[in-house]
Amino acid sequence: EKLYSCSPMDKHVFEWDLKKGKVIRKFVGGKPGVHRLCLSSDGSQLLTAGPNIRLWDLKTGEKLKRFVGHTTPVTSLKFVSKDVILSASEDRYLSVWDARLQKLKGSKKVPNMKRPLIALASPCVPAQLDVYSEPNGSKFRVLVCGNK
Repeated sequence: EKLYSCSPMDKHVFEWDLKKGKVIRKFVGGKPGVHRLCLSSDGSQLLTAGPNIRLWDLKTGEKLKRFVGHTTPVTSLKFVSKDVILSASEDRYLSVWDARLQKLKGSKKVPNMKRPLIALASPCVPAQLDVYSEPNGSKFRVLVCGNK
């Protein structure tokens, strides 16, 4: 069994062997540090994020892609599908990324929100996304793929 850890104070992501209690390898996550991680549903890829997002192949340890667009650290990160990545950052922008083409599909500043976005929650319908802010947990729904 493996575990991945990061710290905003460090520029690395650590892959741990839980049985041995040791670090197996580390990835250079970039400056100014790694704030968020997201593992793909099949466990083959890892997203790491500071202000920029990196996509890693966990079998080879190779950095596959880099997504640039946020101006502040990413506060929430999610694979919507193998080809679509969602991110939110302290700049209050919600961004949708095309992982195949390595480009931004769309980005929108969340209206009437004075605090950074802190959580993305995906409901049962894959085309929708609930976004929460702090401190009061106000919520709004975003259509990601337009299926509903």
